[in-house]
Amino acid sequence: MNIKKLLSILFINTISSWLFLIYAQNIISFNEEMLDYGTSFSLQDWVHAKVGDNVNILGNDTIINLKRNSLNNVNKANHDGWEHLSIDLYYKGIPLEYNSINVHKKDGYIVSMNGNYFPLIDVNTTPLLSESEALSFALNHINAMEYSWTIKPTFLSEHNDTKYLLEPPEPQLVICPNYAAGTKEATLAYKIEIFSIIPFEHQYIYVDANRGNIIHVQHVMKQVNGIAQTRYSGTQTISTLLQNNLYYLIDQTRGDGIYTYVYDTYNNPYILTDSDNNWTASEYHLSKADAALDAHWGAMKTYDFFKSEYNRNGIDNAGLVIRNYVNYPWMYNNGDNAYWNSNTKSMYYGRGYSLFDAVVALDVIAHELGHGITDSYKSNMLYSGETGAINESLSDIWGACVEYYAAPNKEHWKIGEDITLTTDALRYMDNPKSGNQPDTYLGTNYLDPNTNNASMVVHTNSGVMNYWFYLLSDGGSGINDNGYSYSVTGIGIETAADIIYESLNYLQNEMTFAEFAQQTRQVAINLYGYCSQELQSVIDAWKAVGVTIEDIPEMKIISDLLNNGDSKSYYANTLLIANNTVKNGASALYESATRIQLNPGFHAEKGSHVVMRIIDCQDDEQQTISSRGASYVKRNNSYYDNNNQDVSILVTPNPATNYIHISGISGDRTSYIIYDDLGKLIKVGIIFESNDIDISSLKQGTYMLRLNNIENYYTYVKFIKQ
Repeated sequence: MNIKKLLSILFINTISSWLFLIYAQNIISFNEEMLDYGTSFSLQDWVHAKVGDNVNILGNDTIINLKRNSLNNVNKANHDGWEHLSIDLYYKGIPLEYNSINVHKKDGYIVSMNGNYFPLIDVNTTPLLSESEALSFALNHINAMEYSWTIKPTFLSEHNDTKYLLEPPEPQLVICPNYAAGTKEATLAYKIEIFSIIPFEHQYIYVDANRGNIIHVQHVMKQVNGIAQTRYSGTQTISTLLQNNLYYLIDQTRGDGIYTYVYDTYNNPYILTDSDNNWTASEYHLSKADAALDAHWGAMKTYDFFKSEYNRNGIDNAGLVIRNYVNYPWMYNNGDNAYWNSNTKSMYYGRGYSLFDAVVALDVIAHELGHGITDSYKSNMLYSGETGAINESLSDIWGACVEYYAAPNKEHWKIGEDITLTTDALRYMDNPKSGNQPDTYLGTNYLDPNTNNASMVVHTNSGVMNYWFYLLSDGGSGINDNGYSYSVTGIGIETAADIIYESLNYLQNEMTFAEFAQQTRQVAINLYGYCSQELQSVIDAWKAVGVTIEDIPEMKIISDLLNNGDSKSYYANTLLIANNTVKNGASALYESATRIQLNPGFHAEKGSHVVMRIIDCQDDEQQTISSRGASYVKRNNSYYDNNNQDVSILVTPNPATNYIHISGISGDRTSYIIYDDLGKLIKVGIIFESNDIDISSLKQGTYMLRLNNIENYYTYVKFIKQ
């Protein structure tokens, strides 16, 4: 494409005002003196201004901590330049549970922010109950027979990062929404971590610090019922450790290692060993000790998938050691379960019982380790309702992706198909209703979170997002439970997985399907552009499962005010009309396939960052040009005639005091417009034969001169008034 075709800006003189009509594939970037968000922009100032002062939620006692999750090293071209920050909020030194703000930056500039918070209105931070009283309320609620600090199991004592669980818990003062009451009222509470052995459970109990009632329970162990892999998964290559003439199920080649334990008949864990590194079924099958081989191999393949696809070094991207505990004796349902424990950073697999064989299927392992990856982004993600269903679906998605990567001959859309003893599979991502899950939001099989068990809800309602991911990957058509007729074009499981992986940076402590859908929509725009099939398929697939999501509108009128720290993107298929103000320190992106119209109400302050793009979705030769400065597009001090010939323009003197003389223009007369460095229209006039413009009334500063003659020649030239 000829670069001269990229820009065509017409100024139309209306009765009331001047309109800027942008008709080209182009980027306009405002104000060269913009803030550097990596240094001078204060995230704490943004939190105070946005959350504290504007909505009266947090006061001046607010402190924020930054957790940095960077994707700069991701092995994907579309991810280059992206950086993500998660901000934890505190009030008067007390953590705000299930509150955080995510900041997303591209090449150093803030592109968008998302998060959630709950109102705080004069919250009293002085508890009436003591820590010991709160602990008594929590223990009465659990009513367990044994706790980790009473019997001190060896699997906790042998690791430094879990030894703290051998001591009685220490309640922590927090502010938490009152989920139990259904009001989400900000409540001063004690957060108490309790690991019970009989029954086997790891939980955070939130006790009202003034009344003693339980306002929320968060399960640390992410349970998946009955997902497993047959112990006849074929011959696989595994990494082992040779020591004293014995081979141990220890892999020290991946991150900080993979250590796989199995329990003997006395319920003692040990690392399985072999004398010749030939781990045969005849040696281990009858005792189910060979389940450890599947667990070890499955952890290896899960690590390899995230390393090869996303250059991720383990669960926490820092090589976190993986510990597998196979045939774990303390399990719900007599062993028909598997768990990821986000605090002990360990995997626990049951022996199986009536429904399943040993619970060490490849998709189970990837599912559970997927919980660990989710935790590394948002460790306190609410494990109930739609939030919990999103959490569970994310893990099912990783289970399918890892199985597709490591064992492509398996049926990756089925969960647990290898080892189920009474059914064909446990869950069906390509047909959730076959496993008594919903494929439509609020449709058949969808469980009401208010009237059903939380664990059942999250494992059932996850079918909605599972089906969305299947449609996004493979495509499909049909009519959903709402009577909506859909047709989705698949983009492939690898590309769909890329969108999910990037979307982990947008997780909130509490979010709905619609909120997550909106974030995947934004991710598709960020990675592939709003003209892309990827974006359209993301939108179409969410509609297919009955989740509300915003289309790219044909026309959009923008009137909102963007303050310091705000960041927003706007898109339209045909016409995007900007009437808004972008304040110093704010960031805005405008994109349209046809036209962007800047009305008189539009204003970009010095220090803002505004990018405008007009992209022809049908043009395979898309090009962009970028310019920083005031609100103008600089074209090398030249303009183009109707034959696309460059003509030199010269402004003298420059700097000037009273008059400027224009050389290089032709035609009977030329009109001009003068803007200040903030893009504000200052003066309009006509240049006659003298080619002089009177600037004596202008204040000192930098200005932009726009010239346009009767033959449609035009140019922009910067000059300085002394």
